[in-house]
Amino acid sequence: MSLAKPRPFDDVVVNVPSQEKSAPRPEDRTLRSEPVRTLLQRAFFGQENVLKVLVNSRGECYFQWGWPTAAERWDWKKVKFNDMELGEILLVLQGQKERASFFHTFDGAEGKSTTQVWVSRSGGYCTFKVKECSKSLTAAEQKVLEVLLQHAIVMMNLSL
Repeated sequence: MSLAKPRPFDDVVVNVPSQEKSAPRPEDRTLRSEPVRTLLQRAFFGQENVLKVLVNSRGECYFQWGWPTAAERWDWKKVKFNDMELGEILLVLQGQKERASFFHTFDGAEGKSTTQVWVSRSGGYCTFKVKECSKSLTAAEQKVLEVLLQHAIVMMNLSL
């Protein structure tokens, strides 16, 4: 019986990279070079104010309070919420809590600013308030916001 002479490279293992990519972690979303897209947006208008809710492709959720100025323009107060804060807001919307409040500090172009946000129930209304403006939501608007915030929490925690 003759033994075959080993050929060169018989013992070399070649690893071919898989075509599958692992999902980026949620914290990696802010490092992407892709443009930020709006994934969810809803505005609740009043006679003299508006409350906007926005979720973007970075998994960030913002509330914006708007009110008209004398120059027929709108002033805006923008606050970013995390998923736990949205959970607290959901508890108020669902009637499991009467109120919630949050402090937010933001380093902007005009320096450091602090904003307090209040969410409270009274009668059939739920009021969202910052120092400059408040917006009360009807029962139907509360239900729409509740569903949107549930989706926002899921979107904020997805690894896509």
